[in-house]
Amino acid sequence: MSTEDAYVPPLPKAAQLTDKLMASAETVGAFHRDCLAWLSQRSPMTPRIFLESGPLWAVGLAVARRCVLRLGFGDIYPNLYYLWVAPTTYYHKSTGLNAITDMVRDTMPHLLLPATTSPEMLVAKLAGEKPANYDKLLPFERKNEDLAARFAGQRGILIDEASKMLIPKKYMEGHTETMMEMFDAPRRLERELRGDGKLIVYNPALAMIGATTPARLGRYITDSEWEDGLMARFLCLTPTEREIKCVLNGHNLDTHEFPADLKTRLLRVYNAFPMPPDEFALHDLDEPVKHPAIGATMEPAVFDLFNAYYAALHDMTDPRRNLDDRLRGNYGRFSTMALKLALILAIMDWTDEGMHNTPRITTAHWARGQMLAEEYRASVHRLLDELSIGVDVKNEKKVLDFIARHGERPPSARDILRGAGVKSRKEVDATLAALIEDGVIEIAERKTGGRSARGYRVTHAELSSEAS
Repeated sequence: MSTEDAYVPPLPKAAQLTDKLMASAETVGAFHRDCLAWLSQRSPMTPRIFLESGPLWAVGLAVARRCVLRLGFGDIYPNLYYLWVAPTTYYHKSTGLNAITDMVRDTMPHLLLPATTSPEMLVAKLAGEKPANYDKLLPFERKNEDLAARFAGQRGILIDEASKMLIPKKYMEGHTETMMEMFDAPRRLERELRGDGKLIVYNPALAMIGATTPARLGRYITDSEWEDGLMARFLCLTPTEREIKCVLNGHNLDTHEFPADLKTRLLRVYNAFPMPPDEFALHDLDEPVKHPAIGATMEPAVFDLFNAYYAALHDMTDPRRNLDDRLRGNYGRFSTMALKLALILAIMDWTDEGMHNTPRITTAHWARGQMLAEEYRASVHRLLDELSIGVDVKNEKKVLDFIARHGERPPSARDILRGAGVKSRKEVDATLAALIEDGVIEIAERKTGGRSARGYRVTHAELSSEAS
């Protein structure tokens, strides 16, 4: 997947960041940069846009709804849903997710939920229900479960094949609705189940990061999921790199473990906020459950920048602007997502700098948040382009890429069938005929064992257009 074919509507000048603001964005979020540097060493073949989401997601999880930015239109909490989308194997999604999993397990394992669970079990866990075999668990695991109960509704899911969460099967009914509600961090979520009775999730705020392939996403997610708000809650990331260079494994194990300094700083975020009340304290209450939260603030100029970005995106959703209907929900939320990202960056710096007063979002934090949101806006356009491409177009791209990589010796149709990833000789022949007719490739005779054979090469006109 690459950026070359994806058109992204440009922001109007009023919403664009100045050079000064973009330069200031480089001065914030030191933990983000340092953590990204380690992740890039641990998983060097995972796209950067995937890895840079890890520290942002982990800090949002560590806060666990205990920091809030209160604004006139609603409360902003730092929990995020990320979805990495790329073909299998080549982009090393699992390796990157494993690194982020280790990062969380080394610091706050009790905040992680099981990756695979039914809708009923998910609600039960978020409501603080203990596992049926609690008494048989090892002491360390029971301690984790006890601590997890205090953060029951503020948990995280890390899942290598996220399509499992989105399968439209009968046994998964209600799952997507729960995820949508949990992202928005309501005061409470109620479910009444036949076996468990009434379950109440207090102060929920789910955080999720997962990976899938375009094929699986296209199979399970229809236009309805894009247009009803489910996919608008996900920051859908796609690689910007066209080619991932192979990095050979070394013997140095120092880069494998989550560094002690980064671990200390992430734990500092977790410990910077008030602990939720324990189960015994809750049962002594005769009033609604309230979890303590620190209120963040922001510089007045940040609100002006937010409004300019919000207004620009709103205008782009005007039906007369011909924005893909599937993207309207995403565009409606990108400004709020940028605020979430700015809040996370402000929390990172606040804890790194000694936790004086409360977290405060500066214009530099906003600038970095908007820059990330703009990366993600371009990313979702790439994703929808990929999902919209038919088999014929995909075959043309595969064949053209194979011919371009083949060097000076033009490949034959048989070479292309074996190496380009096209399923049948019939499809290869049809694709070659279409590319020849369009003037993209041409036939090139070559000698093999004294006999002439037909090969294919990219035309000079096509090479010239690519160069320009």
